[in-house]
Amino acid sequence: MAKPKQKREGDAGVVTVFLGMSIMTAVLHAMIKSKFTGVLFFISFLIFLFFAKRAYGRKHDDEIVWEETLGDNGVETLTSYKKGKVHSIERWKPNGEKCPHSHVMNGNGVLVFYNRDGTEMKRVSYKGGELFEPDRE
Repeated sequence: MAKPKQKREGDAGVVTVFLGMSIMTAVLHAMIKSKFTGVLFFISFLIFLFFAKRAYGRKHDDEIVWEETLGDNGVETLTSYKKGKVHSIERWKPNGEKCPHSHVMNGNGVLVFYNRDGTEMKRVSYKGGELFEPDRE
């Protein structure tokens, strides 16, 4: 299954960053009034791309907060929180395939992290909405 392509309400965060960068460019242009407007716009656009790459989209749905983590290839993780604790997590591999091993529901389950080449980096467990580390003997 491919990554979700539909627009989520969290995209407003990216739009906010873009508008902020546009306003910053306009202010800098007004202050400097020079021939470097194109350079300033280019720099602000690069800054926008840097922040938008790791933007977080949040959607409040009563007591549940949805958080979308973006990476190089689009959505990496879609997490929901309920009353401040992890409720569910969906994860995608670097190649865009939905991770069949990551399954967190009702605060319990496993989340798999991947290297850029798609090999498994590590697994973490959640219990009761929090990271779970069994006692080491």
